[in-house]
Amino acid sequence: MPSDTSAGIGSAVGAPLAGAAVDASGSYTPAIAGCLALGLTAHLAVLSVGRS
Repeated sequence: MPSDTSAGIGSAVGAPLAGAAVDASGSYTPAIAGCLALGLTAHLAVLSVGRS
């Protein structure tokens, strides 16, 4: 199922990228801001698809 695949990719890639952002900046702020921005982008993309 596509939702299982996206969750797996998000878990495999997202956590290391967030950790790298925290390590590089010394703060959780960039990782949190990035997650919020990506979540908002995904939400807007889903809203634009509409119902069929």
